[in-house]
Amino acid sequence: MKTCKTGTLTFLLCAALSLVPAAAWAETTVTAAVDRQTVPINESVTLVVSISGDDATMAKPEIPSMTNFNVYSAGKSSNITMINGRISSSVEYTYVLSPRYLGKTRIPAVPVFNGREKFLTREIEITVLKAASSAQPPVQQTPAQRKNAQADRPARSTPREKLVFLRAETDKKSAYLGEQVNLTIRFYTSIPIASNPQYFPPKLDNLISEDLPPIRSGEMVIGGIRYYYSEIKSALFGIDAGKAGIGPAQVMAQIQKEEDIDPFDPNFMQKFFSGFSNSENVTLNSKSRALQILSLPEPQPVDFTGAVGNFFISTELDRKEARQGEALNFTVKLSGKGNIKAITKPELKTADFKVYDTLVSYTNTKNNDIIGGEKKFTYVLSSRETGTKTIPPVRFSFFNIDSKRYETIDTQPVTVRILQGETGKTYDFTNTNPQSPAVNKLSSDIKYIFDKPGISGLGAKASERIADLPLYAGLFFLFPALVSFFASRSHLERIKNPFLYAFKNAEAKLNAQIKKAQKENAGGNSSRALSLIYDGIVDYLSAKLRENVYSLTIQKTLAALKAKYPSVNDYAEEELKNILEEIEFMNYASSNVNRKSVENTAEKLRALTAILEKEFKR
Repeated sequence: MKTCKTGTLTFLLCAALSLVPAAAWAETTVTAAVDRQTVPINESVTLVVSISGDDATMAKPEIPSMTNFNVYSAGKSSNITMINGRISSSVEYTYVLSPRYLGKTRIPAVPVFNGREKFLTREIEITVLKAASSAQPPVQQTPAQRKNAQADRPARSTPREKLVFLRAETDKKSAYLGEQVNLTIRFYTSIPIASNPQYFPPKLDNLISEDLPPIRSGEMVIGGIRYYYSEIKSALFGIDAGKAGIGPAQVMAQIQKEEDIDPFDPNFMQKFFSGFSNSENVTLNSKSRALQILSLPEPQPVDFTGAVGNFFISTELDRKEARQGEALNFTVKLSGKGNIKAITKPELKTADFKVYDTLVSYTNTKNNDIIGGEKKFTYVLSSRETGTKTIPPVRFSFFNIDSKRYETIDTQPVTVRILQGETGKTYDFTNTNPQSPAVNKLSSDIKYIFDKPGISGLGAKASERIADLPLYAGLFFLFPALVSFFASRSHLERIKNPFLYAFKNAEAKLNAQIKKAQKENAGGNSSRALSLIYDGIVDYLSAKLRENVYSLTIQKTLAALKAKYPSVNDYAEEELKNILEEIEFMNYASSNVNRKSVENTAEKLRALTAILEKEFKR
């Protein structure tokens, strides 16, 4: 009996010890860094949030509210590699921070959530100095120069709306679907201001937006008055053909009170961003703007999937020789200008290879106010037959925005030599856990009988004490062993197939997002709540459809859902359409988001999710 009890407890102890390696398998690292910690108030700081680990691509920073900075997104780059069957990924999010006040301040900790855990970056201290130009020693001006400078200053009788104002302009009035339109918002002031103004971007109708940092600044003369201006640019892309709208942008600024303005003060132009106590707050709005989004011309190429821009294509194979069953990484690179994030995977047609999962990564660039970058699609291939095999050309069609016509580009065929596997052995590299054995023992009809060697000394005494314990004491070790087992299995599932993991956990993740949104809504932040609901439902649909639906219209999203799940009933489809349209309406058409409407939308989405989950299982 003692032998039986000792064996049982030994098994449980070994299982409990498995907690250590299981916890060490998944290492997610999150860091934040800035390009400098001392900055003049008329310049900016670049913040980079870096995420690396097995599930880095599933994590996303949640930039907290920063009252001391205006924050602009400057792009995202991701990299996914597969080495020896193990997938590793890293992502960098870049932001440009424009300081609003002088003195010492902090960039707060940035939370990053990967679907399981929340990580926080460290706080970063920033010192904001006076504008660099004001630190220069004054230059002695000639009487003629002083006369010209005073001539550009506003008269005391100049009305307030001409002293400080806001303008919004686009570089074109119409654009093709997917074509970039640049929106420029300029804040003009001819009088000193106490701090950098706080900027609120316009509401957009039938448009998506990408920030184009950094903020520009300068001086110009308009109507005989010299103005200092700050300029914010963003790139807009049409969602559907038809009318599109840009609502008023808003700026809140602290300006010097009118009675204290002396345009003939010799230090007049040196007072910008210098700070002063006698100030007042003003709110400025730009005018609304309209755009016309044009449909892409017909006929379209058969393999055209909506890419608009000007692109180049190339390929890369990790090696020219492999053995049967071994993994080959074949990478197709698309680069150029255009909305690179919206490009979908080109089709790879090959009879010589089996195509496994495709890894996707991209780098988004914003050079010279042009959106572009590079997107990589890495196809994991395997061949079971020996000999010289050919990976056929990959075709990609797009609408060239420069020539205003469709173009199709092709890669060159790539040859690879497949050798006989070592000792006839083949590999299943869909299992990305490098610790998995090549052969699993299922059963055996030979049972070995052997004498257990004796245990002496302190080990023997410990063994006897453990053996004397009642059998139910083993439950103490069983609980952590079970926790370790299920945690390990969950981690292995996420590593082996991140798409399947996202699919299975989509409902739980959406419900958590809805709960978070309801908390924000109850706290009075209804706009933030609406944003969380939208991100949640789009992430949910992306996981269920296994494709990114952020760039799809509502109609295309519903079509993709029906194609993937034909059994989804008409009621669920119509309810999903209504919820998406409600969110779009509240986001674009309402100046103030109604708290009750947001709560109703959250509850309807929760109920719809339960219905969809049942439909997906039919």
